[in-house]
Amino acid sequence: TLQGTTVENRQEQKYTTIQITKTWLVPSDDDTAAITVQLSQDSAAFATLTLNGKTCSATCSDSSVKVSYDSSKSTATKWVYNVTVPQNNPDNGGTHAYTIAEDSLGDGYTSKVDGLSITNTATGKVTLHVEKQWMDIDDKPMADTASIPDVTVYLTRTSSNHTSAETVKDSTRTLTADSLTAKWENLDKYDDQGKAWTYAIHEGEPGSKT
Repeated sequence: TLQGTTVENRQEQKYTTIQITKTWLVPSDDDTAAITVQLSQDSAAFATLTLNGKTCSATCSDSSVKVSYDSSKSTATKWVYNVTVPQNNPDNGGTHAYTIAEDSLGDGYTSKVDGLSITNTATGKVTLHVEKQWMDIDDKPMADTASIPDVTVYLTRTSSNHTSAETVKDSTRTLTADSLTAKWENLDKYDDQGKAWTYAIHEGEPGSKT
C-alpha cells in the first residue's frame, strides 16, 4: 500500500489517418487554385492545411500531424489527402472527432462541405443581347419599318454535360418594329457540374422548328 502517493494512469497517445477530399467542378482541369482548410478537433481549432494539388502542408502545434497527397486516388480535379492526427485523448480516454472548413475562395465558386469532403463548383452570371435586322432586296436596311412583323425569339443552352439543347425558362422575347433589340440578364454561366453553358438564340415559339 502506498500512502501519500497518487498513481495516475494515462493512455498512450495514438495516431490515426483521416482522409480529406477536395473536388473541383470547373470548366477545365486548369481552373483550380490553392485552398486553405481549417481542421478542428472536437470543435476546437487544431490545424491549418494548405492544399494545392500535389503540394500540401500542415501547420499545427503537434509536430506529429502530417498531410500527404494520395496520388493513387487523385485526379486533376479531385485531390485526396491523408492526414495523420491524434486518435485518442489521453486525459479522458475518448476518441477525437474531426471536422473541416474551407477559407473562402471569393467570387466565382460555391463551396459545399460534406463530412471530410469539400466540393467547389464554378459559378457566375452572363448577359446576352440580340438585335434583329431587316434587309431589303438590295441587302440594305429596310426603310419601310411599318411592314415589319413582330418576331418571337427565345434561348436554348447546351454544355459538355448536357448535349441535348434545353430551352431556357422565361427566355421568350418579342421584337417589334419599334424595338428590335432584346437582352437576357443574370443567366447562369456554368451548369451544375461547373462546365460552361453555350447559349443559342432562336426565332419562333419554344418547341417550334423555326
